[in-house]
Amino acid sequence: MTKKVEIKYEDFPSTDESHYLIRARVASLDENRTSHWVYFKVPNYRPEDTFNSASGGDTNEYVDYLNRPGETWRTHTFLSPGGTFTTDAEGADNPFTVMCVAGGNGANYYVGEVNPGGDVKTEEITLQPGTSYTVTVGSGGSGGQNNKQPGQPSYIESFIRSEPGQTTQPVASDITNSFVNYGGNSNLSGTYGRGGNGAANSGQSGQPGIIVIAYRIS
Repeated sequence: MTKKVEIKYEDFPSTDESHYLIRARVASLDENRTSHWVYFKVPNYRPEDTFNSASGGDTNEYVDYLNRPGETWRTHTFLSPGGTFTTDAEGADNPFTVMCVAGGNGANYYVGEVNPGGDVKTEEITLQPGTSYTVTVGSGGSGGQNNKQPGQPSYIESFIRSEPGQTTQPVASDITNSFVNYGGNSNLSGTYGRGGNGAANSGQSGQPGIIVIAYRIS
């Protein structure tokens, strides 16, 4: 009579070694009850972590991203309308972290007039591997004598969307591995998505928005 014993990889301790050495005691079922040790050398086929992969926009990679030792992340930055973000067919389907900033509002020809910046959203979204997505970055609203214009929204299809004219205070984000201000009105230090400032005979345009997509690659 034989008996099958199943051992799953999940039951094995984690190791970087290429093989496991398993020791089993084998006993006979006859009256002598003899036994001996048997050794098995088993390859370590523990599944490796899988990560997202994609293309599009301006890319950067950061080792030890946000002080996470051993983690490397990639960012894709979009600064103009009509961009495309394409996920690789062989990549994982882990969530992507996205910061989405709308364009800031423009200003009239009034000294000291301040205008709100675009909304700043950071969310995790899940995208299908092997698919292309349209990335739309909102422009800043133009300034004018009495006809200032609002900024335009930024969005990735129906997954995330930011509207103009939503922030009077800048919003700090570290998605590019260091804190940067976004949005806010024109008296503050926001960069992308900042609202325009009014002046005599001059109405400043709002700053364009930005979209940054981040994900771990190793």
